[in-house]
Amino acid sequence: MSRISLFLRLNPINQKAKEELYEHLVTLSRVTQDTEPGVLRYSYATAYDPEDELIYMIEEYASQEAADDHMKTKEYSALVKWIGTGALGAGPAIQRMVPADPLINNFVRPQIALQQSNVALIYTEVICHPGKAATVLEHWKAVAKVSEDQELGTLLWGAWKDPGQDDRVFIVHAYESLEYLFEEHVNSRAMKNFRALRDEYVKEMNVLKLKVKGGFLYKKFE
Repeated sequence: MSRISLFLRLNPINQKAKEELYEHLVTLSRVTQDTEPGVLRYSYATAYDPEDELIYMIEEYASQEAADDHMKTKEYSALVKWIGTGALGAGPAIQRMVPADPLINNFVRPQIALQQSNVALIYTEVICHPGKAATVLEHWKAVAKVSEDQELGTLLWGAWKDPGQDDRVFIVHAYESLEYLFEEHVNSRAMKNFRALRDEYVKEMNVLKLKVKGGFLYKKFE
């Protein structure tokens, strides 16, 4: 069965609601890490942009069954009940993602668990010109290979696609710091090759830079 990933945007209505949400997320991440082997990634973060007050989540499940089992837990039910009180300005905005291509390297380095408090987590949305998504993914395949083989500061990298929109793909990637991202990864030959052809294949690209606040991005039995 194929993995699935979720990217969530949560908007607490005030500081009290934000603190209550963090309490739920701390409990949920501990329970999922300790008792749910099918939950491979469960992390929450805030934006580097000081004007962005949303809380973001990255979740990854080994299968739809694992996701369904997670939603049956009492801790998840407690979160849903809390959301029902109106503590979020709007319901969670959820983007479902599925693996873009089994041939594209999707990797995570174990040391990310030790460096997580300093990790720069990046969520990149790529809207391709019609029919160009496969070509874009070929370029990302080269980027992923270089990142895994040569960039020890690139700690996580995965390509995903929107199951409802063929020309929309996502990259979830993480680095030991923002400085490493911009000084090392962005200047790799593979990234330069991609940038040289980007306008030909890419209609729009949105990059969200996040600071990890808690949860986990790696499981040892992943």
